[in-house]
Amino acid sequence: MNTDAMRCYFRGRRTAAGPGAAIGGAISRSALLGAGILAAAAGLIANPAQAQEALKSLGPVPDPTAAALAPRALADLNRMITQGDAFFDVNQGTACKVDLDQLQKETDKSAAAMGSGASATIKDGARAMLSGACPDANGVFMGPAEHIEAITSHTELSNIVMDLHEETRVSGVYAQGRLVGESARYVRHKSTTYHKLSSGELVAPQGPEALRVSYFVTYAVEDQNGKTIKPSVRFAWSGAQKIVTVLVKESPDGQREVDTFYNNGELFMRMRTKNGAYHGWMEYFDPNLIRLKQDKVCYQNGTQIKALQCPDT
Repeated sequence: MNTDAMRCYFRGRRTAAGPGAAIGGAISRSALLGAGILAAAAGLIANPAQAQEALKSLGPVPDPTAAALAPRALADLNRMITQGDAFFDVNQGTACKVDLDQLQKETDKSAAAMGSGASATIKDGARAMLSGACPDANGVFMGPAEHIEAITSHTELSNIVMDLHEETRVSGVYAQGRLVGESARYVRHKSTTYHKLSSGELVAPQGPEALRVSYFVTYAVEDQNGKTIKPSVRFAWSGAQKIVTVLVKESPDGQREVDTFYNNGELFMRMRTKNGAYHGWMEYFDPNLIRLKQDKVCYQNGTQIKALQCPDT
């Protein structure tokens, strides 16, 4: 697996929100850059035929914050898996406008901050309010709301190309466009990944691998400045690889974030960011990478450097 691709994918899972956000924070601009294209490489996408069977267990969850949420996550993942299209139907409720131009600007801004070389083009978008009011002209939500969004995008990174349809359902309370207090976010990805040859030709997957589906659920408790009151937790299910991935995200001051990933109960990766850019050690806990001394990479304000010490303040 390409480690730069993995870094882009995991960075892509950060959620941006705030005044002026075209999707009101419900869909991460950087997620559109990395979440689909690299999910195939990271093993976080499920085969649709396998994904329809309800999960019996999430397996071991070593982090105590995540473990407390595991029963709820199991029920929510199964609700998405079994209800499928009905759970993410954007034709229900009250339709709201999506500013695709503003969303593209937000996506381009995230791409520049990430510095990964990935680019995403927004193709289409739709939003429906199940409760609460549509966002204002600046895309800002206010008050209690539950809504569904669907965004279609085309992403390219090196020789990987992906067409992604991302559906997101969010329930929470907004203050000036930012989720405040406890919120829940449910996501389904439908994606097709292509390999780009040196000639520029795209090679499409065949058979059941042609379309893949993944499911995610995130629980967060944040204050009005975006600081996590307690760590947010994201659960992802890969039916094809039989992998349950857990992401525990801590934000000590609203600017810095520490993301810790577990695959099937084993510590997999830890990364740090500041103001949306890599900052500090990015650590991999794969024994093979540790053996090859390729398990740690230092970033300072988004730039990869060689260093013995790598502060994240």
